[in-house]
Amino acid sequence: MKASRRIPWIALTLLLASTTLPARAQTATEALGALWDTICATSSEGTLLFQRCDETVNSPDPLANAIAATGMHLEDIAGQGHAGSVSAQAPAPVQFEVGGVATASLSQDALGRIGLGLAGDEFGGGWSLFASAQTGRLDHSGTRFESAFDSRNAAFTLGLDRRINDRWVVGAALNHARDRIDYTGTVSRLDSRHTGLLLFANRSWNDAWSFDAYLGGSRGSADILREIRYALPIAGNAIAIINTNATSSPDISRQHAGASLDWLGRRGGWDLDLGGGIDLSRNRVDEYVESGGQGLALRVAKRTVT
Repeated sequence: MKASRRIPWIALTLLLASTTLPARAQTATEALGALWDTICATSSEGTLLFQRCDETVNSPDPLANAIAATGMHLEDIAGQGHAGSVSAQAPAPVQFEVGGVATASLSQDALGRIGLGLAGDEFGGGWSLFASAQTGRLDHSGTRFESAFDSRNAAFTLGLDRRINDRWVVGAALNHARDRIDYTGTVSRLDSRHTGLLLFANRSWNDAWSFDAYLGGSRGSADILREIRYALPIAGNAIAIINTNATSSPDISRQHAGASLDWLGRRGGWDLDLGGGIDLSRNRVDEYVESGGQGLALRVAKRTVT
């Protein structure tokens, strides 16, 4: 193997756009397997990467490169952009009224998470304070390009709104959320925490029509662990067993925006609620370099998931 003075970790910038590739395209694992010998040609003698490459070069198994690439679990990386993508939601409470005065609210977002908070005219002059705590879970079945995972979320929101007149309500909310992703079949995981600000407004025309909009963003960081595990036959009837982890702590940021229009009709004791809307989000994971990995740590380029 040719030795040269190069970095002892693998640069994987071109392999991580797999979620946007067409159905017949290579996965990140397949691409890495095809590039394995090229990457190994840049490794420096005496480094751990050189040792890993030496094991694949000298393995009697013709699929040694593919086995090593599969053990890198690159499809776990594709799911990192989903962490917390639904942590911040516009307040949408259903009010419980006692004696005609709203005293509490129960909110539920698109994933079925329940939040219990305060509502009503707390301070007079149209001002009110609300708070809510939410928890939720999401199971992702995975694709060729993205590993399956289970995601758990917990969030706390504290906000203030003001009723300007009979038609307008505006407000702002601070949100802190923690997310955990556990990848199916490996010990790979991601723990993130982020804090953000959400601005929102409601406009009603009469007892039937209402319009809601929100805009916000958050910043935070994530602790990522990626499992690397495979076994290769090598010279002398021996087996090289690689069972390790690579870790990283990139910064993350998110932007959210949405709007909805609703109509509430009452007919003969029945309430009919019709509506539609749009929610937009952009999640960014900054570039990071992994630690550990016994020579198989990665440099992962900045990614944006929409």
